[in-house]
Order: sequence, then structure tokens, then C-alpha cells
Amino acid sequence: AANLALQGGAQLSTSSRGVGAGGTVVVRGSGGADTSASSLTITGAGSGLFSTTSGSGAGGSITANANQIMISSGGTVSAASTGSGNAGSVTMTATGPIVIDGGTISTSAQTAQGGDITLTSGDSVTLENNALVSASSAGPGDAGAITINAGTQYLSTNSAVTTRAEQASGGDITVNATDMVQLINSQINTSVAGGSATKGGNINIDPQFVILQNSDIIAQAFAGTGGNINIVAGTFLADPSSLVDASSQLG
Repeated sequence: AANLALQGGAQLSTSSRGVGAGGTVVVRGSGGADTSASSLTITGAGSGLFSTTSGSGAGGSITANANQIMISSGGTVSAASTGSGNAGSVTMTATGPIVIDGGTISTSAQTAQGGDITLTSGDSVTLENNALVSASSAGPGDAGAITINAGTQYLSTNSAVTTRAEQASGGDITVNATDMVQLINSQINTSVAGGSATKGGNINIDPQFVILQNSDIIAQAFAGTGGNINIVAGTFLADPSSLVDASSQLG
């Protein structure tokens, strides 16, 4: 597709209800497997790319390659498992900007392994207006990891990137940018709520500048081992209302 716009509840989806794996959802250019669409736009509640599995088969992956990607106003990219099959992964790659403006990218699993999320931009990644990137697990399977390769800049305003596991171990969050990672009224959070054998996800951030304004970077665990926070930056600026904390309540 040269330009793909999903709006008004329009969806591309794949599902598995039995033992077989779900198919893949792929957005790319018309020139073949290695080409990019000119743009991918997902706008409005109910609109998006979806992968679901309710059986023992693994969920299908979601892959998008475009020059620019915009997910806004309730638009969604979701890979979910409600059965024993692992959730699919989400991989979105843009030569230009990726903008999530009030939209959601998520993977989730009720009993199985959660899927990984990878966002890669050659320009920048922007989250705003309660945007959410989330990988979660409610059962014995680990939550997926989130990797954001943001090009020159990662900017989050009133938004969140989270991994959470209720019973198992949590996924890591990695944010890379050549120039700046800036959080305004936002959070990057890994958490696990399970027992002593569980391990919280690590948070890794690697730009030249990190700026936190009323924002949190938190790796937390209840009874297990809390994750580590690794920030590699030439300049780190945080206002008094911001928090960077790695902890375990009982572990």
C-alpha cells in the first residue's frame, strides 16, 4: 500500500482459536517484502491492527513498515492471548517519525507469554495525549519486552510506556535515541506483582540528554527481585517532582 488509513472502526486482524498459529498482519509497500508504505494512519476508537489467540496456537505477529506512522484518537495496535498460546509480537518501523497521539500499542496474555513490542524510527518517536505503549501478562507467562529505537529524539507528554506481570517476570523497557529522551508528565514503568521467584523488568535509556519534568522512571517488584534502571547520558536533568526509583517491597 502507498498510503494506508484505518479510521471509523476499520481493522486489519488475524486470529487463532485452535492449535494452529495465527497468521501475520503485514503493512508494507507495494514493491515487495523490503519496501515501505508511504504512510500508515490509524485514527479513532475501534480502528487498528489486531492479533488474537484464544486457543493453544500462538498469536500472529503484526509488522508495519512505512515512511511515517501515526496512531491517534483511540487508534489501536494490539496482540492479545486469552488462551494457552503465546501472544504475537508487534514490530513497527518508520524511516520518518512515529507519532502516537492518544493511541495505544499493546501486547497482553492471560496465561501464556506476552509478546514483544519494537518501535524503530529513523527520525523521532513522539507520545502525547495519554498515549500508551504496554506489554502485560496476567498469568504464569512472562510479560513481553518493549524496545524503542527513537532516532534522534524520544518525547513523551502525558503518556506512558509500561510492562507489567501479575504472576510472572516482567519485560524490559529499552529507549534509545542519539540526541534526547524527554518526559513531560509521563512515565516509564516496569512492575511485577508475583512471588519471590519473579524478576522485574530492567529499564535501559541511552541518549545524550535525559530531561524529566514531573515524570517517573520506576522499576518495581512486590516479592521478587526488582529490575535495574540504567541511564547512560551525558546530561541528566530532573525537576523536583520527578522520580527515578528501583525497588522491591519484600524481595
